Amino acid sequence: VAARSMTFVDSAEAAWKRYAALQQSAEEKALADEVDRKRRDFMEKGIKPLQKALLESNAEQALMVAKNDLPEMQRSLATAYEAL
Repeated sequence: VAARSMTFVDSAEAAWKRYAALQQSAEEKALADEVDRKRRDFMEKGIKPLQKALLESNAEQALMVAKNDLPEMQRSLATAYEAL
């Protein structure tokens, strides 16, 4: 599961880089910067710790990240995406 999720992460990173390279208005750039900040937080503080726990077969830690950390970060990221 963790190894497969890394493929999705790589794909999402590539797609974001393609989007970020496009010309943007000042308003869109500000919104995109906010999405990028929340997206990086989601990855660094949520997805990567979850992947690490899964790779280490640490079900307790994986569940803790999935239940305690990811939901709020996901909501925040979704709100930023919607604004963009």
